[in-house]
Amino acid sequence: MEISNGVRKLKFIIIPVLLLTALVLIGADCGEEDRKRSRDKDDEEENYLTYKNEKWGFEIKYPEDWEKEEEDYSYDEFTVFFISPFEDEDDENRENLLVYASTAEPDDFDELMTDLIADLSESTTLLDYEKLMVSGHPGYKASYIYDEIQYLHYFVNAGDTWYQILYVALESTYSKYVDQVETMINSLEIK
Repeated sequence: MEISNGVRKLKFIIIPVLLLTALVLIGADCGEEDRKRSRDKDDEEENYLTYKNEKWGFEIKYPEDWEKEEEDYSYDEFTVFFISPFEDEDDENRENLLVYASTAEPDDFDELMTDLIADLSESTTLLDYEKLMVSGHPGYKASYIYDEIQYLHYFVNAGDTWYQILYVALESTYSKYVDQVETMINSLEIK
């Protein structure tokens, strides 16, 4: 049975919907102060743990004070969430980064991304996007805002597996952890 391009595309971009749900459950810190980390590179690396997933062929560093939650949806999809620490006892919402892995879609990756970027341009405030390499694999990076939530979203084509790496926070708190998130993303190794 042939699956329409719309259904394939929906499966590939389902992560923003899942993440919005996770954001509501996990939260997205509502504080106003800037908590941007200003540690030097050596201190940062000492305070990071390494998450490895042999089945999905990747590893990534994450701050030791962040929580990790895994969700194995089925034989062809997997997600791991990295959740920022509570800021105080009233912190109901927390920033988070997820890595989503799935078996590759039969579609052309570049064509699918062109369509996705067009959709993002129509449905969100698209801040930036670019084609780039991630851990030696072709990918795209998009930054966008939807309903006061800001996203930094990577899409990676690693042959048999496609990955999405997604950081989400309220617009007002996005910059608080973006340096740590970029360290995490830059540490990603896809085998």
